[in-house]
Amino acid sequence: MKLRIKGNSIRLRLTQREVHALGNGETVEESTRFSQTTTFTYAICPSPTNAPISASFEHNRLSVSIASQALREWAENDVVGFEHDQFVGNGETLRLLIEKDFACLKPRVGEDDADAYANPMQGQSC
Repeated sequence: MKLRIKGNSIRLRLTQREVHALGNGETVEESTRFSQTTTFTYAICPSPTNAPISASFEHNRLSVSIASQALREWAENDVVGFEHDQFVGNGETLRLLIEKDFACLKPRVGEDDADAYANPMQGQSC
């Protein structure tokens, strides 16, 4: 799972294996260790309710919750992802984007696309 944060926007990109795990009701998470005592964890958790997508941040953990039914359907269709604006107060929102990760069009050093979805732009010229 890849995480991208810019301002009040969070984007998570998931491999095929991760999308299928979510579709089966499993939580998917990654961690980044900053020191022996500091770890940042980010996760997507299936929710048994039909509540909208939501994010929370507690104890160095970013948790995004998505309805289990929506995740089951997502694992079996061609929809790229979900997006939701979460009201955070003072007239501000947090933009949440959860997407299937597509293979890069050009190989990049250090990038492993083995489990990425086929890029729909592959083979097309600009």
